[in-house]
Order: sequence, then structure tokens, then C-alpha cells
Amino acid sequence: MLREHASLVKSVCFSPDSKLLASAAFDGSVLLFNVVTGTLVRRLLITEKLVFSVAFSPDGKLLGSASIGGAVLLWDVASGVTVRELIGHDPHEEVRVVAFSPDGAMLATGSHDKTLRLWDVKTGANVRTMSRWEGKQLPRTAYAIPEFDDLIRSVAFSPDGRVVATGSADHTVRLWDVRSGTEIGELRGPYINDRAHGAAVNSVAFSPDGRFIASGSYDETVSLWAWPSGHKVHEWRGRAPYNSVSFSPDSRWLVAGEGGDDAVRIWNVVDHQEIAVLMEHKGYVNCAAISPDRRYLASCSNDHTIIIMSRNM
Repeated sequence: MLREHASLVKSVCFSPDSKLLASAAFDGSVLLFNVVTGTLVRRLLITEKLVFSVAFSPDGKLLGSASIGGAVLLWDVASGVTVRELIGHDPHEEVRVVAFSPDGAMLATGSHDKTLRLWDVKTGANVRTMSRWEGKQLPRTAYAIPEFDDLIRSVAFSPDGRVVATGSADHTVRLWDVRSGTEIGELRGPYINDRAHGAAVNSVAFSPDGRFIASGSYDETVSLWAWPSGHKVHEWRGRAPYNSVSFSPDSRWLVAGEGGDDAVRIWNVVDHQEIAVLMEHKGYVNCAAISPDRRYLASCSNDHTIIIMSRNM
């Protein structure tokens, strides 16, 4: 159990070679740990800003971080030096998530300013901005429908890098075309006007084999969707909000961090059976992830701790 953070830990991710674990916390720090020994290797950030998300580039050389105040930073992993600050999100809003494209050329960020932004990693240029209502002329109507809240809480690239999925506070999972920046679809339930979930969508993930999308929500469910058909394959119901979902590298397992139950749950993607329930934390579980070599499972929590478990996945 790692106790280097002084506040709740919001995000963890493994480096592509499975040797390092990065963490982001509300104490304003991003830390790098040796996965095998648990030793703190480097502190990349110490500020007064809450840090929500971290992600390694596919080659493991860069780390992206997302913070309150619209801050998106790129770090050199070897030196710990800030390579670039990506400026474009509303400085009065928090950036909730960062994700690299599979080829490492682009970075996607989702913010509470209701935009999804794509950045050129080499230049730092804001290549594209996607917003639910941007550029649309809405007709005048005789009655008003309450506006949904489009605060973006999660983003994920498809394995081929052509599509980005977003999970939002308005209960939706939307799909966006990377090249054109247009919305190309929305995952929905079986009934008319059904949205993906009954509450905010906290996390979305594509399976590495490209066959599925998973989504976790405040409505205490995790949904498994067939891709690209968008058909709902299965729904797991829990007892607390789900804050994170991620697949094993071989796409066989789905791992979810459950909030109020302080649990990490693992399911079989094929037969939907629960494989394990891990109750190691003493607080809200914010994130859980499997290492690329499938030897480790990491989780982080409101209890200020990170747990790395040796586990064959």
C-alpha cells in the first residue's frame, strides 16, 4: 500500500512497459512509482491545483496530466520536466481527463467547460474542439426541454484511433469522428429517448480488440456495449457509483472501481460472470487499472492510498 499522497488519489495508470505507475491526486501532485518495489521514483507536480487524471503516451516517454483551472500539461517522464502546457480550455473549469491516441500523435482532453479537445502532441496546437451545441442552429420551439449538462467526465480513443468516446454528466456516451470532429453517434438503451445511463457517466473505455465499449456511472451500473453496432450486451448492477472502467490487455476481463462500496470488481467479458471483488481500500475507489503485462492491478482511493497487487490477469 502506497501512502505518498496527502489527499484523495483520483487516477492511476501504468507505463506501457509496466515498470512505472503514475498517480494524480487532490494534493496537487503527480507521482511516479516503481511497480515492483513500490518506491517513489519522481514527483512531477506540486501545486495548489487538484489533479484529476494522468495518462502515459504509447511510447512511455510522455505523461499527460489534467487539473482544475483548465490546466493540461505534458511531462518528460525521464527528466520530470514540463515539456508543454496546452492552453485552450476554460481556465475557470476543471479538465477531468486526458487520453493519448493509439499512435501517440494526439491527446484528447475532456473538461467541465463542455468541450472535448484534440491536441497535436508535438506542437501543442489545439487541432480540434468538439462541443455538443457548437455551430448548431436550434429551431424555436413552443415548449422548452430542460437542458442536459454536458460536462465531460471521461474520454477514450478507439483502438484504431478513428473515434473518441465521451462520458458526460448528462447521462450520455457519445461517439465523435476524430478526423472531422463531428458527433457520429450516441449509445442508448432499448427504449425511446433512453440515454446510456440514468446518471452521470464517470468512465468510458474501448476494449483493446475493438469489439466493446464499457461505461461506468453514478447510477450504480456498468454497461457493456458492442462496437460498432452500439447494442447493449450486458449491464452489471452494483450498490454504489462506478468511477472507473478498464479492460485487460487481452480484452477478457473488465475491471471497475466502485465508489461507496470501496471495492474493485472484475468481470469476465464473455460470460459476464464476476471473477473477483477486492475490498482492500477504506474509502471511495476512484480508479483501477491492469498493467499491460497483465501481472499487476492498481487502484486508488479517497483514503489517500494506492494499492498495487500482483495478480495474473
